[in-house]
Amino acid sequence: MRKTPWGLLAIVGWIGFFLLFAVEAHSFFPTKVDGSHDVELSSELSKLVATLWFQRKERILFDGDRLGKKELDAIYEAQLNHGVRNLPILSSLLVRESLRALDRNDLETAQSLCLYAKKFARDFPLPYFTMARIYWTRSKKLVNLAVREDLAGIWAIFRNFGILFFKSINTLYMIAGALLLAFVGFALIMLIKYLSLYFYEVRREFELTPVKFMTGLAKISVFVVPVLLRLDLLWSLLYWTILVWGYMARRERQTLVVFLFVLVYVPWCLDQTNRLLEGPDQKVLITLHQANQENWNPQIERDLKRWIRRNPGDADVLFTMGLLNKREGRYDAAERYYKKALQYDPDWPECTSNLGNVYLVTNRLRDAIEQYERAISLSPGRASFYFNLHRAFARDSVLSSEKVGQALEMANKLDQDLVAYQTEIYSENSNRSVVDDTLSVGRLSGKVARLLQGRYPFGERMLRAWIKEVPGRYRYTCPLFFLVFLIVSALLSSRRKFPKRCPMCGTPSVRFFERRIQGDRVCFGCNRLFVKKDSIDPKMKERRMNQVKRYGRKKSVIWHVLSFILPGGGHLWKDQPVKGSAFLFVFFLFGLKFFFWNGIVRNPTTLVGQGPGFWVGLVFLAVFGVFYLGVLRSSLRIRSSGV
Repeated sequence: MRKTPWGLLAIVGWIGFFLLFAVEAHSFFPTKVDGSHDVELSSELSKLVATLWFQRKERILFDGDRLGKKELDAIYEAQLNHGVRNLPILSSLLVRESLRALDRNDLETAQSLCLYAKKFARDFPLPYFTMARIYWTRSKKLVNLAVREDLAGIWAIFRNFGILFFKSINTLYMIAGALLLAFVGFALIMLIKYLSLYFYEVRREFELTPVKFMTGLAKISVFVVPVLLRLDLLWSLLYWTILVWGYMARRERQTLVVFLFVLVYVPWCLDQTNRLLEGPDQKVLITLHQANQENWNPQIERDLKRWIRRNPGDADVLFTMGLLNKREGRYDAAERYYKKALQYDPDWPECTSNLGNVYLVTNRLRDAIEQYERAISLSPGRASFYFNLHRAFARDSVLSSEKVGQALEMANKLDQDLVAYQTEIYSENSNRSVVDDTLSVGRLSGKVARLLQGRYPFGERMLRAWIKEVPGRYRYTCPLFFLVFLIVSALLSSRRKFPKRCPMCGTPSVRFFERRIQGDRVCFGCNRLFVKKDSIDPKMKERRMNQVKRYGRKKSVIWHVLSFILPGGGHLWKDQPVKGSAFLFVFFLFGLKFFFWNGIVRNPTTLVGQGPGFWVGLVFLAVFGVFYLGVLRSSLRIRSSGV
């Protein structure tokens, strides 16, 4: 007899399983949201960049200049003059050109283009990761430089609110989807294990008295309730799993209670997040990030003004409007917005320093110095305040050079890189002579929390999740109904014995003997045959032996299918629900990441169509392989130990 090719079945089954869920997985998430905005620069800079970029393309095509360095330098100077901190779109285009040069093995051009990409967007992680790849391609001995660039790219993610925001949202969706799919796997395996016992009791009651017949009919009718109510897959599975509560082991019941809370709060969290993404709050968050850290256009200014009319006390938007007006040279408007922002947040050091910048540009040195010194008193650890104070001192002919040097020395001590960068780009342009502070990632993240908390008080929101409508045909069904149903099932099951299957022959019974075989109690027939070894009829003995063999093969097939195709399924089958559910969760995390590599919500700062590189994909598959083999080994150990 040929051995069953379990390895081949595992591969085919795993692929088929995920192909199935590739279609159905969308139902676990809210409507897919496109969080992108039109990529535009301020009108004057837009025309200049478009002209220079076209000239650069002409130079590359006709003059054989591989970089177009002259035009790139001109674009960079224009970017600095307009006070634009990051141009991620131009940076992404240069990264693409760098990768094409890398494919041609033109490492020098690839590295030069990547350096320009980093200059255009210092807070954009893609150029750092690309530079790490270039170093690795040049020589494996440059692994220290590659690692340094990778770490710099990771740090850039945390400095870039736009990328961090969408990565956090996508991570939330991935974790939520994996939790819900893990519940689906748990519920299906529990139904496979115990549903036959449920119908075994129903069949027995049909054979007894009329009262028992009506009880069995009621049990069948109760089972079709989710179909009549047209509940969705998740809540239908929960309902059916609660029906077999009495047959489940203690830890399986505890796991089911945990999954009830998962079903209540995970979709609720996704719904709250989706409302944030679809509403005006998300738009103002990304608009604030773009205006502060990237680029802006007249439409962004109009959007911020509309927001101020609806929310006149929003200090973050007022601060941003002051920043945009200062960059555009409208100093009276900038001063007005900064002062209004300080009315709502008087101890805001960044806003105080930026107001000092407006005073400095308009030659009010004493007022500027006063604002810088107040900002330092509010936050003495910020190098930008000391640097701006140094610039103000340098323009005051009355002050001694020693005091000017002390301010610069303090700034250099706090942030040497900032001082070096500002010294490198210095010119008399008002956007380059001083440091204009922007809204930090921490402040924008705090704004996200305030927007989410502003809907309802936290306790009230937690309570509302239990009375929220469950997806279905009728709107009166809510999670509270399932909680009550579970409590009633637990109370009823504590008053009677439920049949269990004999671990040897599979016969349902409520009577088991204390004598244990391989850690399990056995039924009356198996006790007579294998424990007491009574003298019984040979034909009956043969039937019992055949029944034991058939049941053993059936259990083995189910265990192999679950263990090889669904990591963690074998643990659930062998009464280890906590470990099995955890393995299922990790397994579905891998699967969702595979199908949604770029995330559920598209990041507006990322070019469409980017996928994992060869090495990233290889590492991903290697990590999944280690996880899969580790779970399989754990499942094999459980089987060999007879648990």
